[in-house]
Amino acid sequence: MHRTLAGLLLAALLFPGAARFVAAASPGGRAPHELEALTFNISDGESGVRPDRPLVVTLNREHPGWRGLAAHVRHGRFSLEVDADGFRSTVSRSDIALLDEYTVLEYLPAGGWSPLTRYLVRVKVGPTAIEDVGFATGPALHEPESIVVESPGEGEVGTSHDLVVRLLDHYGLPAWGVVLDVSAREYGSRQPGSLRMEPTALVIEQSSRGEGVLSVWNAEAEAVEITFRPRAAGPPPLTTQFHFHPGSPDSVEVAVSPRMATVGEPVLVAGRVFDAFRNACPGVPANVEAVGAVSGGVIFAPEVASDATGCFETELVGESGEEYSVTVRSGGIRSEPTRVIWYSRGADGAKSYCVVVAGAPVDGPVIAVAPRTVSGSAGSAAPGSRIRATCDGAEVGSCVSAQDGSFELTTVEDIQVGKTIHIIEEAASAPRVYTITGNFGWGATDPDEICFSLGGATTISIRYHSLEQVNRDYHERNLYFVVRSYGGGSATVYSGGGDYEITLPAGTYRVTAKSSLGCSRATLTVIVP
Repeated sequence: MHRTLAGLLLAALLFPGAARFVAAASPGGRAPHELEALTFNISDGESGVRPDRPLVVTLNREHPGWRGLAAHVRHGRFSLEVDADGFRSTVSRSDIALLDEYTVLEYLPAGGWSPLTRYLVRVKVGPTAIEDVGFATGPALHEPESIVVESPGEGEVGTSHDLVVRLLDHYGLPAWGVVLDVSAREYGSRQPGSLRMEPTALVIEQSSRGEGVLSVWNAEAEAVEITFRPRAAGPPPLTTQFHFHPGSPDSVEVAVSPRMATVGEPVLVAGRVFDAFRNACPGVPANVEAVGAVSGGVIFAPEVASDATGCFETELVGESGEEYSVTVRSGGIRSEPTRVIWYSRGADGAKSYCVVVAGAPVDGPVIAVAPRTVSGSAGSAAPGSRIRATCDGAEVGSCVSAQDGSFELTTVEDIQVGKTIHIIEEAASAPRVYTITGNFGWGATDPDEICFSLGGATTISIRYHSLEQVNRDYHERNLYFVVRSYGGGSATVYSGGGDYEITLPAGTYRVTAKSSLGCSRATLTVIVP
């Protein structure tokens, strides 16, 4: 630095803590005089300067020394001396861009400053250095230093989604020249490997201005982690998440339990909503309705919405003794109909209901098939009950139900499709005997429950018979059974071993055998008078 004492004092008075004043010899060799305060856009000692950032020297035209400095510049006595790690060159005024009539001078070497280099640039007027600035440049331009992904973050299954991948240099400018290998981790378990990505290797070239596009598609609603890893030296790997959501509802599956109930008693309608790829659809409203096959009456269940697993539950209550066709409307789709029977009871406990003869087998607890057969699946009737069928007021056939509650009735003549058959179930005169034999409790593989209906208050008997005589008492103490009513209430009785009796009101019941041991080989007999 070359400064006069007067210049330093004037700088302190006029520009305290800001501009730097310099002195140089005046033209003609006269006494030194004060020249311009020079300011630089690159600070002295600055590091990480972009290689394409020009050095800008600002001159103050209002300064008293302006005319003298302008004369030096005008006559070509203004230059820059550039020193870079041992390399030195002098840049004449003709190579410096002059803007705003010498107020601003700008310089950038051809091709820019070298990256990761220390520079000292000295301002000279003639042979006299009047000011200098030192700085260090940062990395080269467009050299990849980081990966940035612009992603919607989420989207529906069955649709291709684009993730824009950008390479950036140290200064946030586009970078290129790197191949990114793409890999992914799926967090779903229902359809492993359903994720598709294209391409699996992104080539980021200069022609693309540092950009690449990754397209992702999936059939499973799940979260996935996508990692972009440079194939050679380059920026560190980047991992981003993408969440695939279920698509629009495509199907709804429905189950009704029980499939037969007394008029006025509810049945549980449960279902699940799926998209086209079998992903569960949450938050979808479900509207359940049942249409009477004979009366044409329509009953509705309260609207519900599917939960996080796509499931929903609601109840329907039949209003007349007939078969109903239950359907669910959800998300613009409609389920296949499910047949349910509501029956009424006479004073003698006999139950009755109406069905419509179909042209082919249909799903349900009672199946009516033209021309001459009416059949009921297991649990359709009490064991040993007499089943009578009437059509247009005349009896057309009868039979006795089997031990499992099923029956098959052949009509005396062909029944026209669409006709109504009235089914009457009369209680058996002999006691109904049900048995459950098997390994009760955890890991049970044999049937472990029975169902029956009561026309009025009845005392039933439960008999326990161990098949493991050595530990009979031990097993008896740990075996219990649960009696549940379909009518909304429930009764649970724990057996202390041996036999047990319980009085139940009219209704339909399910008896389930359980074991606190997790396994107990035995036979449970239920006797219904």
